Amino acid sequence: MIEIADFEEVTRIRMSREVDGKPVYWVAAYLVDGLLVDTGCAHTADELVAALEGRRLDLVVNTHFHEGHVGADRAIMERFGVPVLAHRDSVPRIGLAPELNPYQEYVWGYPQPASVSTLGAQVDTAAYHFEVIETPGHSAGHVALFERAKGDFVAGGGELADGNARAADVQLGADAERDAGDDHVVVGMQANGDVVEGNHAHRREIDKADIADGHEGASCTGRR
Repeated sequence: MIEIADFEEVTRIRMSREVDGKPVYWVAAYLVDGLLVDTGCAHTADELVAALEGRRLDLVVNTHFHEGHVGADRAIMERFGVPVLAHRDSVPRIGLAPELNPYQEYVWGYPQPASVSTLGAQVDTAAYHFEVIETPGHSAGHVALFERAKGDFVAGGGELADGNARAADVQLGADAERDAGDDHVVVGMQANGDVVEGNHAHRREIDKADIADGHEGASCTGRR
């Protein structure tokens, strides 16, 4: 099951295994200026590849190595011939078959091992220059991407044990809002595909509540 929606320059691709016509658990990928952030789960790999046909795709970045974020890496590399990048701690894990619990196999499936490359300090597209920010907490090798000049950010996420990655997301969002000014409207795009829209003050209140409650971290895009 796959759903696609556009939010200004960002395309959200929401994916889930389908059982009896219903989604089991949504995950999401985001396409920004030819950059695809995460590739969803193995159960929807073929659907994602089909959805990307005819779209500009230059590069893939995995926010981390979990099976709900790297499931179509190998299929995309083989079909489109584009590089896939990940943090140095994620690279060897993506290259091996993971050990999954039965529920993980059921919900997300086993991703095919993929030979991905190591992220540098920056990811460049035609119109964006993202800094690579390490945001450990949810997993080793977890990263966020931050476009300081535009005040935009894309951050990975998951349920956090110590809040480090989520706190980093909040700081990135605050920096984006500061750089963009008072008229900044944030579109927060979470790892499960939920979207939160509002002004910078509203978004900051949501972020503070998420830290206190230990909610899932977000794959977020802050927009002017």
